[in-house]
Amino acid sequence: MSTTQVESRGTVLGKPLKGLVFVVLWILAIAAWVVAPFMVDPAAGAFFIDTGVILASVGFAALFLEWSRSLVVALVWAAIAVALAAVGDFVGLVWLSATLRLIVPILAINTMVGYLVGRIRVFA
Repeated sequence: MSTTQVESRGTVLGKPLKGLVFVVLWILAIAAWVVAPFMVDPAAGAFFIDTGVILASVGFAALFLEWSRSLVVALVWAAIAVALAAVGDFVGLVWLSATLRLIVPILAINTMVGYLVGRIRVFA
C-alpha cells in the first residue's frame, strides 16, 4: 500500500474515540426521543424522532468504522439525512420520512456486517 493511499483514508480511529462517538450520539438520540412527545406540533415531534434514529444509527456504525475519513463521511451523510427528515416531516412527505426511517438503520447494520465479513478468512 502506497503512502498516498494511506493518507487518503485519514488516520486510524482508536477504540476510545469510537466509543466516545457512540456514547455522545446515543445520548443525543435518547434526548431527542425523550423531548419528542412534549412537542406541541406533531411534525416537530416526528422530526425529533427521526433525528434520534439517525443519530443512534450513526453512533452504532461508528463502532465499526476504521478510518477517520469514513467517520467524517458518515457524519456528513447523517447531516444530509437530518435535512431530508426535516423536509419530509415539515412539508408532509410521508414517503421520505418512512424511507429514511428504514434505510438509515439498515445502512448502519450494513456497516457492521461489512466489518465482520471483512475479518473472515476463507482460504487462509
